[in-house]
Amino acid sequence: MPFDLLLTADGDLPAGPARAATGLALISQRIRRRLRTVQGEWFLDPSEGLPYLEWISTRPPPTTSIATLTREAVLGVPGVVRVEDWAAVHDVESATVRISGLVITDTDDELTLRIEGVEQTTPVNTAPWAIFLELL
Repeated sequence: MPFDLLLTADGDLPAGPARAATGLALISQRIRRRLRTVQGEWFLDPSEGLPYLEWISTRPPPTTSIATLTREAVLGVPGVVRVEDWAAVHDVESATVRISGLVITDTDDELTLRIEGVEQTTPVNTAPWAIFLELL
């Protein structure tokens, strides 16, 4: 039976003894991992991940595509039943794209998901997106 090790909020192994992630912590961790995968970075399947590099090089950012693809990625996580109130907004003044929604899980718990992407004017090595998951 496969299991995931519980990781820190940064995605690293904890300093102490390793534990298995379960329940809402497991679902939350899997959402973060899926949303942090840049398309093309996984050599076994280059189509996996989100096209962050394409998004940050497009002016204005394709908010409809961003909203659709991130929603699909979240819905593809085992344990996610549905996503509600999904919205993406491009704030021109602060040069950010904000995505938010409510994630309903099979454990009858809800997560508030907030993703914020900062537009980049120069190429970077990492996806400039911050992912926030909050328990309600």
